[in-house]
Amino acid sequence: LCPMPPCLRVCQGSSCIPLVGDALLKDLEELAHGLTDVEPSRCMGFCGVGPNVKIGVGPSGKYFNDVKTWNQAVAILEENYKDIVVDDLSRTVGGLKFSIRREADAQRREELFRNAFALVDANAPRMLSELLVLRSGDNLRRAFVRAALEDAQKAVDLAPKCAAPRLALAEALMASGQKAKAIQSLTEARESGGMDSNSSIAEYLADLQRESTRAYPDFLRWRIERSEQLNHDCLKLTLQASDVSRTESVIFPSHVWHVDVKADIQAQSRTVIRAYTPLSSQDEFRRGILQLMVKVYPDGVMTQHLAKLSLGDLLLVSAPVATHDVSNCAAGVLVIAGGSAVTVALQTCAAVAGLHPTAQVRAVICYRSAQEARTWNWYSAFLKVRGPLT
Repeated sequence: LCPMPPCLRVCQGSSCIPLVGDALLKDLEELAHGLTDVEPSRCMGFCGVGPNVKIGVGPSGKYFNDVKTWNQAVAILEENYKDIVVDDLSRTVGGLKFSIRREADAQRREELFRNAFALVDANAPRMLSELLVLRSGDNLRRAFVRAALEDAQKAVDLAPKCAAPRLALAEALMASGQKAKAIQSLTEARESGGMDSNSSIAEYLADLQRESTRAYPDFLRWRIERSEQLNHDCLKLTLQASDVSRTESVIFPSHVWHVDVKADIQAQSRTVIRAYTPLSSQDEFRRGILQLMVKVYPDGVMTQHLAKLSLGDLLLVSAPVATHDVSNCAAGVLVIAGGSAVTVALQTCAAVAGLHPTAQVRAVICYRSAQEARTWNWYSAFLKVRGPLT
């Protein structure tokens, strides 16, 4: 394998940021197009002559000071990275974006945007996507949220494997009060794999996860709205969250997930916690709806407790917990399950089919009796996947 060219670092210290060091970081990232890593750096110690850039690490690194023009930025890359050649269109459009990021006057920025869009068409999807991301951010700063959303969505459609459009869409969704959709978009991008910068998406999600954790307590009260008998020893419970504001911004750690159910068993003077894989979707959870399938065992402490609950009774339910990752199951999956493991199998099949549309999804559900087999039609309707089901 050929070694990666030395990393290019852009100072983000307190002296360089006012000199638009953050804008220079974006300029160089887009110019490099992944041919070398472009990363933010702590103060480089040349505070009087910023913005500052460094190629390489340690004392042997090469420094560039007072990088304030577009031609300087282009020269740093072209003269130090043999694989980076900036063509005429990239040079011209990049120069316009360089000016947009530094222009204070909104009308002048609009004029620069018009000039840039006039040069780029759908034959250059990544370049067009970058322009849309830039304009989306500009619209957000001017409180034009709807326009920002439209630009960000177009950018995602043009470059679905690029992180920047996904992050721009998340920012626009957050600004429009659609936090759950922002989380869902980023989660799908992270788990689909192949993104050009999964780390930036993971960092953004981590920030939202910390906010979400504060919003959702260790256990939230859910009320039993409905109880259905699926067969002789199997129940389907439908629950409603006591506070939907706590569920609507929850971040799901994986497409295959479960919750912990907590109950105080008075007859035995103890607290019991058991894991259950829901039948309901992530979207339903955010809307405060949760469906659990409970196989009632004769000696099951929790299942016997759940079977005796009445409509309106409360259960304590945790935030979603990751079960396993199916992002690497693009070829397909064969799941064999029986008993209480059936819900994990169902959710796994549905997740693989949703993530990987061309995957072969097969499920083998095992029964001990004809009574148990009565649930098969219900399982089949739940899965709704292509391909054979055994």
